[in-house]
Amino acid sequence: NTTTQVNGTYSYLANFSLSFNLFNGFNTRSAIENAKIQEQIGSLQINEMKLQLSILLANMLDLYNIRKQLYSVSIESLETSQLNMDISNEKFKAGAINSFNYRDVQLIYINTAFSKLQATYNLIETHSELMRLTGNMITEY
Repeated sequence: NTTTQVNGTYSYLANFSLSFNLFNGFNTRSAIENAKIQEQIGSLQINEMKLQLSILLANMLDLYNIRKQLYSVSIESLETSQLNMDISNEKFKAGAINSFNYRDVQLIYINTAFSKLQATYNLIETHSELMRLTGNMITEY
């Protein structure tokens, strides 16, 4: 807008232009169709990720339940090994078994105790992974 004063009167001038393409070789229609296709692809990718997460979560839950059972078995095995160790200790003191046999029983007990610790670690690891996948794990920095 420009304003000029001529002999005490004001006159206003305004310029306005509008331009658009009537035909651009169907580029606009192609761009719209491409955008719709990209939206569908994005939606399919989101659905695929949801399915993958569901499968991963189900597998992790199965693994957790298996490791929970293995932990229970390792506790029973350790108790049995402890009983065997106590019996072997009494037999060794009484002279019913030699030191080699007693050492074998000790090694079995140590291996069983290690297996229980490994089962405990595996169970905690799987539990932590389940917590992470479900969003229940909060980290503080």
